[in-house]
Amino acid sequence: MLKELCNGTESSKCVLIQDGAEQCGRTVFLTFITGLLQRVDRVVLFCWEKPASYYRARITSKLSDRVDLIDCTEDPVSWLDLDSPTVDSNLTDLVRERLTAADKKCVVAIDSLSFLLLHRGAPYTCQALHTLKSCKSATGCVVEQVISLVHGNLHNDHDLRKLEHVSSSVVRVTSPPDQQHDMFCSVVHRRISGKVIKTTELVKLDGLNILSTQNWQHDSVKRSPEQAESIDPAANLTFNLTLSENEKEARRQLVLPYTKEQRRQPRIQSSVSSMIYYEPDKADDFDEEDPDDDLDI
Repeated sequence: MLKELCNGTESSKCVLIQDGAEQCGRTVFLTFITGLLQRVDRVVLFCWEKPASYYRARITSKLSDRVDLIDCTEDPVSWLDLDSPTVDSNLTDLVRERLTAADKKCVVAIDSLSFLLLHRGAPYTCQALHTLKSCKSATGCVVEQVISLVHGNLHNDHDLRKLEHVSSSVVRVTSPPDQQHDMFCSVVHRRISGKVIKTTELVKLDGLNILSTQNWQHDSVKRSPEQAESIDPAANLTFNLTLSENEKEARRQLVLPYTKEQRRQPRIQSSVSSMIYYEPDKADDFDEEDPDDDLDI
C-alpha cells in the first residue's frame, strides 16, 4: 500500500506520516515528494524544522525548479521581527502567493506539524489541514494532496487521533525487526468509497525510491493446527466448566419428564387416567425467558 500511495495508484487527499524517536520518517516524506513531482506541476514545501538548504541538497536539480520552499526556520515565533513566515501566518495565503498561472495541480508538504501543534494546538492545526485540502488559487490551480510529517513521541494520543481523523492516509514509521530492511511501516488508508485498508509492511529503500515492500505478519500470532486444537479454553478458570465421569453418567441416566422414554418404563398405578408426553420438534426455538414476563397478571 505504501508504494501505491507514493506513485499515485491509490489516491489520497491528505497523507500523515508519523514517526518517533527510534525511526525518523523524513526519508519517507522525501520519497513522497519525489513521487509527487512526477505527476504535479508544483510542490509547496513548508520547512519548520529543517532549513530550505536541507531540501535543496536532497532534491535533484531536474525537479528542484518545481519545488517552492518556504523557509519558516528563521523567525518562527516572531522573536526577531523578521519578514518571514511564522506560526501565526495564514498557510493558505502563503500557498496561493506561490502559485503561477501555469500551475494546474499542486501539492502542499509540511515538515513538520509538530511545530504547529506545540505552538498553536491541535484545533488550529486540524483546521489548517482542512483548509489546505480545499485550497484553490485565483488562476484555477487546485491542491491535489497535502502531505505532512509529525513526531508522535512529542504529542499525546488525543491530539494525534485528531490529526488522523482529518487525514485520509496514516503511515506510522518504526524501526525494522531485522537488518535486511530500512524501516517498518503501518499504513491505514481510507478510500473515497469508505473502505478502510490496513497493511503492515517491511520497506527497503534505494535512495529516495522504494525498492521493495513486503507484507509482514508476526510469527507469534501464527499457530499450527496442532497447537490450535490443543488449546483448552476451559483451563485456568476460577470455576469449573467440565463434568466428571460420575456427572456424565448421571446425566445419561436422567430421564426428562413428558418424553417417550416414560413409555418404556412401567406405569405407576395412579388415579390419573391420562399421561402427558412431549415430543420435541426439530424447528422448536427454545427460549429460557418467560414470554409473559412483561404482562401484569
